[in-house]
Amino acid sequence: DVSLGPTQHVSDKAVSQTRLTIRIPPGSEPAVHLGSGQGEPGRIVLRTNHPEVPELRMRIRVAVEE
Repeated sequence: DVSLGPTQHVSDKAVSQTRLTIRIPPGSEPAVHLGSGQGEPGRIVLRTNHPEVPELRMRIRVAVEE
């Protein structure tokens, strides 16, 4: 479950930051996405309305236990 917080502008509004929260819901199936032979890294893809950066792709490492 991924959610975005409010955007905060930094340094004369030329730069901004937005908090990204990743939540693994209780009861999720066990999974290993650690890379290096331990399962492929996870991926998060965000589509934007920015003309030069229409998509942000992030790799994440995560392991979910019971």
